Amino acid sequence: MQYNLMVALNILRSPDSGVTSNNVCEAKEMRLGHKLFVSAVVALSSLAPVAWGVERVYAGSRDARDLRLWLADQPRGAGIRVGGIVWQPTVPVGLRYDDNIFARDLRKDDDGLFSVTPSLLAKTHYGEHELAISAYSRSDFGFEHSRQDNTEYGGSARAKMQLLSWLDFVASYSFDHLAEDWDSPDIPLDAAEQPEVEQVGCNIGLQAHLGRWATGLNFMCTDVTYNDVARLGGGEINERFRNRDIVDVFIDFSYQLTNTLQPYIQLVWSDNGYDDWPIDRDGGGKSAFLGFRFQSGEALDGNLYGGYVFRNGDDDDFRLKEAEGVGFGAEFNWRVNEQLGLHLDALREIEEATTDLESGRFTTTVALHADHKMTGNLTLQGYFGYEDDEYVGTPREENRYTAGLAVLGTFGQGLYSRLAYRYDTRDSNFIGRSYDRNQILLTVGYKR
Repeated sequence: MQYNLMVALNILRSPDSGVTSNNVCEAKEMRLGHKLFVSAVVALSSLAPVAWGVERVYAGSRDARDLRLWLADQPRGAGIRVGGIVWQPTVPVGLRYDDNIFARDLRKDDDGLFSVTPSLLAKTHYGEHELAISAYSRSDFGFEHSRQDNTEYGGSARAKMQLLSWLDFVASYSFDHLAEDWDSPDIPLDAAEQPEVEQVGCNIGLQAHLGRWATGLNFMCTDVTYNDVARLGGGEINERFRNRDIVDVFIDFSYQLTNTLQPYIQLVWSDNGYDDWPIDRDGGGKSAFLGFRFQSGEALDGNLYGGYVFRNGDDDDFRLKEAEGVGFGAEFNWRVNEQLGLHLDALREIEEATTDLESGRFTTTVALHADHKMTGNLTLQGYFGYEDDEYVGTPREENRYTAGLAVLGTFGQGLYSRLAYRYDTRDSNFIGRSYDRNQILLTVGYKR
């Protein structure tokens, strides 16, 4: 999902995404739809598939597990070079207060959490060839509620090879063991604990450069497996119906029209295979986009695209409706001056939904992120986001607002700290899915 090199999901960046090596990739897919939100750190610059030619849009073919990642973009140092390998470790420790840990309008409760999230990124270059390997873990410990305790871990490997002067090959593999966050729109309302999920992803791709023309072909496979989870009041909830295998194929064509303008076309096919209980959700999707990337000097760059998105289920289960419509996206980066930078995202896509008879959801998001460098080692960060979800197959509708403010400080010898506040509210016409949430997070970390 940016699956394409997703970069910089920042602490305050958006209401949601799906982190895992499959959702987070090295260059920017900002999946605004649902950004991840749990105190975690992932080696973003190596976590999964690489986008070739142009950034993959992924609308209509996303994994919507909706895990939250608040600490997705930890600062990294220049690294330690040993031979031809650069090692970039980081060890953040965090304290978080959450006044609504279960993200519910009912059974509202507060708690504090302690988190430890070490990660390591190693990368090397040999001519035009590249290799990057990452690993991370995250442990959360609730002060009062043991059901908040969980451990996540994962890793990835990505290799790029130049086969010919005009042809590149890339391959990647990733594994993540994660806990679904309480504010996921698909989490069972009667779950007593956070469901655990394992995701395995692999990707192979080719990119050809012929003068001003470039074309890319990518195959991505993802396997998502949920463990059964304890039910409030006793017993277990069978999560097998959310297990799935996903195959995505991306083809893109781009042309460097000028030094500052690159139009492109992208076609996407996806096929999803689910376990057949209680609803046969097997199906697929397709999308076609026309867009262009542009740059205006060194201060402004962006990406605009629009097109058609479609998702359907197999004819075996008539209860799942088809979902189709217009998809679009916009991303702007504006360096106002040496101190202030702005980032704007807008996105409309079809996301998967695995609750009841919901065959998908149209998600529209808008997010604005600002960084203001107050001094050489002190940065003020702000965020505002809006999200609208309209479900296909049920009358469920939801909208969500998020706002946050953070101060990031860096100190000598690789130390840094971040103090952040975030307010999050969701309004849903389904009982149990609405909530208001205030969170305060203090992080202290070490990087090399």
